[in-house]
Amino acid sequence: MSEHQLEKMKKYFKTSFFIAQYGKPFSDFKLLMELQLHNFGDDDQSKLYTSYLSDKQCKEFIDHIAADILEKNVTTQLDDDCFISILADGSTDRSNTEQEIIFVSMLNNNRAVTQFVTLASVPQANAENIAKELIVTLTDKLKLKNWKNNLVSCCFDGASVNLGCKSGVAVRLTEGAPHIISVHCCAHRLELAIKNIEEPLITEVEKVVQDCYLFYRWSVKNWGELQKVGSLLKISVKRPAKLIGVRWLAHHYRAINAVRFNWPAIVTHLNNVGSSCSADASLKKREQAMTLLDMLRALVFVFMTNFLCSYFAILKEMSLTLQKNDITVDQVVDKVQCVKKSLLKLKMEKELNETIHKDVQIITDTDNKIKVTYHGEMIGISAQQNREKRSQSAKMKETC
Repeated sequence: MSEHQLEKMKKYFKTSFFIAQYGKPFSDFKLLMELQLHNFGDDDQSKLYTSYLSDKQCKEFIDHIAADILEKNVTTQLDDDCFISILADGSTDRSNTEQEIIFVSMLNNNRAVTQFVTLASVPQANAENIAKELIVTLTDKLKLKNWKNNLVSCCFDGASVNLGCKSGVAVRLTEGAPHIISVHCCAHRLELAIKNIEEPLITEVEKVVQDCYLFYRWSVKNWGELQKVGSLLKISVKRPAKLIGVRWLAHHYRAINAVRFNWPAIVTHLNNVGSSCSADASLKKREQAMTLLDMLRALVFVFMTNFLCSYFAILKEMSLTLQKNDITVDQVVDKVQCVKKSLLKLKMEKELNETIHKDVQIITDTDNKIKVTYHGEMIGISAQQNREKRSQSAKMKETC
């Protein structure tokens, strides 16, 4: 290949790498190359080979780059005497094709590391196809011909297709290699344990948090008004977050903490929307705002939000630790012990009272009536009590 041709090929590979790095569609390849041709002229030095200007060719360039990176980062570190663990998880892409993402854990300079290996398409996400793809990855991509001697463990989520005791992927991998240990992903197990908590109060809080997210997520007007209210109250409003995400516990904590942090601004804004007489505020929107306001101003919601923020903050750190690429068993054990101590401390009466009563004040007025405030706002015992008070107040105004 001449020096001139080599320079052209470099352009192809650099552009392909850009597309892969930033998740652009392969169909952008031709457009990007034509843009470069337009920017740098069309003399003989910059003309491009039209046979290479296709999305299929872009994919081929990316495959070559990936193979080179895999060899440098993983394959060269493996030999016949090494020991590895394989981690895999499945998902469906935009084209509704089943994809299996595969990682490998190993020791590098006496340090645990986890490296990405491949994203493989499978015709159907059953145990047979997934096991075959894992074996192909071990033998062809990682060049481990005697992979059963090298593989010491495999890690999956708890789906029966992976860990089924009769014909799951783990069972198929251990055929002829009983020393291989199958592991249910600890981060996944932790999240399943939290999800399986059947507590009505937690469910109620989650519903309110999700309703807040939807109220501001799908309305630019609502979100803009909330920011203005926050500015007046000198609160740097956090964007309401969705409860469910890839890192479930971290998303849960962020969503609940955002509502707790924004509470004064949200309550003020919802009160303004609910009592507004402008043409912009429809009856449905006003009712929606007041219903949400009643739930936010309930003492039970405030107590549970304060508690859950502390609770999920502890568990979030545990989950993120388990997801680290260089985590070792002894570090996991130490973290579990720390989390247990933190949860037991939170369970103690004094600590629990301080947590749930944060920013809550209980006062007695001149008539010896007990009133509860949160961030200076009056709150009721429950959403139902708030609705009843609001209804009584409306009737009194009508009478007057």
